[in-house]
Amino acid sequence: MSRIVKGIEEEIGAPLFLRTTRSVVLTREGGSLVQVARRVVENYDDGLRAMQGIVQRQASRLSVAALPSLAAMLLPAVAQAVREADPEAQIHIRDVLSDTTLDLMLAGDVDFALTSADPSRTDIVYDEFVRDRYVLLARNDDKRLENGAPADLMDCHALGLLSMPQGTAARLYADAAFLQRGAQFRPLMEFEHLATIGKFVTAGFGVGFLPCLAAMMITEPDLRIVDLENAPVRSLGVVRHKAHRPSAIAGLAISRVKLEAGRLAAHSPSRIQT
Repeated sequence: MSRIVKGIEEEIGAPLFLRTTRSVVLTREGGSLVQVARRVVENYDDGLRAMQGIVQRQASRLSVAALPSLAAMLLPAVAQAVREADPEAQIHIRDVLSDTTLDLMLAGDVDFALTSADPSRTDIVYDEFVRDRYVLLARNDDKRLENGAPADLMDCHALGLLSMPQGTAARLYADAAFLQRGAQFRPLMEFEHLATIGKFVTAGFGVGFLPCLAAMMITEPDLRIVDLENAPVRSLGVVRHKAHRPSAIAGLAISRVKLEAGRLAAHSPSRIQT
């Protein structure tokens, strides 16, 4: 201790204590240094408490980016489970198109994304949790589909297909399915919002060509889902940055996502698989 005191005295150029054979008292400079030291300790403690508060808030924060169909079909139950586990949890859901889900995840703005992605990418972890088949969404009274969908996918064009636009995950798989058969996917019209597709199908304008989970979101009473032979299948996964380890609350949410996906699959095993 005496070495430390001596080092400080040499550093500031003044003695800290007056020493006699009977007592040791602080000098004026020593008293001033005590006040400085107290402020340093108080600031350190305040800073430490502030950091603890930040860590605690982050531990209770969940942010997810998801395709709109997944946000609607899976995340209400997931958010409820997280809130039950942590009533103070701050939950943020971004229901956005495929490219945006990945951008948000790679930028660190969300804990993970629910979307389609290339599993061979080296900067992500892709954990597939569900696969859903493409179906047709048609009017109940569409006589062209009284006996089911056309036997060949290529014949579906004659129905006037309505689809999601280019750049979406749903459209990517549709384009690939037709390209594998040496043809180009030529939808009659494209819409970004599923509700719009539903209204156009209800009006008799065409037939929706969508992944099952997307078609299930459209609740028009005059519409039905028609299964397709040899339909393309869309892969959906939990996507997170390879360098970021999920927090406890994110891990809970991911587990609940898989559980809810399994429940959906149990109700429609021919269209949805986990």
